[in-house]
Amino acid sequence: MNARLLDDEARGIRSTLATLLPTASHADFAVSRIRLGALDLTPAEVGTMRCRVLLGRLEVDSLEFVANKYDMTERATNLNALIAFARSGRLRVRVCCLEEWSPDFSVIHTGTGKARASMTLVGSHYFARPPISGPAFTCLLPGGDSALLAARRFESIWRRGYDVLPVIVQSLEQLRNGIQISITA
Repeated sequence: MNARLLDDEARGIRSTLATLLPTASHADFAVSRIRLGALDLTPAEVGTMRCRVLLGRLEVDSLEFVANKYDMTERATNLNALIAFARSGRLRVRVCCLEEWSPDFSVIHTGTGKARASMTLVGSHYFARPPISGPAFTCLLPGGDSALLAARRFESIWRRGYDVLPVIVQSLEQLRNGIQISITA
């Protein structure tokens, strides 16, 4: 596979993640900002992988609900999957306020043994449409060299971060409970 440029139209990062994550053994994401309400990972996408997420900051805006293509029942199902994933011990989330990085990046490892492959995503990371008016580009880089460099940088930032998973779980539960109230109302 050659490097590919992904944009917010056609085959963007969201559909690429939907393809990569079900086969991932582990993934590391360094995302400067995240909107929890925009996360729409399905049970198949979180599968059995281990995942570490490094955030540049966790703000009130991160916790807002974002309307997306799913109906409320499907959204509640996906939030339940995320909550279960967060409680499984396979997800770790840290914030590192002492330094910033640009652009966002992630390293995804798929397969095992000789079939193992590593891919690096560099650029915009999003689930719902990014809150910008222009294009959101991301580059998919296959292979070990870029993955080794990105993984090294991730590790050095990760060590300086601090755990925020309990706050994330609580926020996801509040989002889910808000959806369940609107479904039954």
